[in-house]
Amino acid sequence: MFLAGATLNFTSCSKDEVETPVNNTPAVTTPTNGALIDGTEAQKSSEPAMNDKTAVLETTAGKFEVGFASKPTESGTYTVKSTISAKNASMAARAAAGTLKEVTVTYTSKDNIVYKAADNAGGTVTITIKDGKMTIDISNLNVCNSTTCKKVSVKYDFYYTPPVVNPDPVDPDPVDPGPINPNPSTGDPGTAYINGVKSVSTFGTGMSLGRNVVFNTPVGSFQVWFKDKPMVGTFKVRSYQQVLMNNKAADEAGFVFVDPTKPATGAGGQFWSSDTSGGTIIVTASGNDLIIEAKDITVCSVDNYGSYTNECKKFSAFYKIPKPQ
Repeated sequence: MFLAGATLNFTSCSKDEVETPVNNTPAVTTPTNGALIDGTEAQKSSEPAMNDKTAVLETTAGKFEVGFASKPTESGTYTVKSTISAKNASMAARAAAGTLKEVTVTYTSKDNIVYKAADNAGGTVTITIKDGKMTIDISNLNVCNSTTCKKVSVKYDFYYTPPVVNPDPVDPDPVDPGPINPNPSTGDPGTAYINGVKSVSTFGTGMSLGRNVVFNTPVGSFQVWFKDKPMVGTFKVRSYQQVLMNNKAADEAGFVFVDPTKPATGAGGQFWSSDTSGGTIIVTASGNDLIIEAKDITVCSVDNYGSYTNECKKFSAFYKIPKPQ
């Protein structure tokens, strides 16, 4: 029988010999200032940089963004999160000091499809801060857009000077959470409570910005919104969104808390009052000032579309502002 085009190779092996296959496929490694996307290499298209709290690398296949709670100060392995959240005063202090070792990772492809890493996305993210540089090394991380996912490895470095952290030599935690007061009936102007944990305004007792009054503490921004400018009276707590849209009465007000450690979009970054939040908002006169007490108000986080999620907290906040003219 004739076998057309067949080539038969015979080798002679001893009984104890085992033929070992040779793998000539070159090992593919992640280039510095470049990436591997499902095994395909991409090179930088511009110099990487740290913009505020986000390190950006532009490549020929798209853009990578690594987000931090604040500008990092420590090397080490960082945990990948869908959103970075300071769940208590201690975590907020670490975030403010740049020591909270959590990151978000986003890949935007050249055709403008956004892929994000979720909690437990696998892979590792290692940050090295040394000799005036930061190196970010991402290995085998899953990033997804809905049900479509890609495995990425990214490595980039750039000149970086970490912020200087000078903690109190007596109390190394720069944020003193203060005493627990689950149901504060009163408080000093410029103080606020989240689930009974106290924080203090970073710029004073409060200020009026037209229809709302606000002060910021190391854990976030506390805001009361009125139908019009604040005035003396007792106000029912209602939906912040409806107050904002002027759909509520003059004696109804809304409450908002904004968490600066979370993205401006997505669930968890903002907490809004609803018609069922409970609590009270009382405004009294004191000389040329107004004292505003927002007490025992339960507000819940919202998603991108303003729908409430199941993450809710109880807030009290105490302001003093000059009487609006």
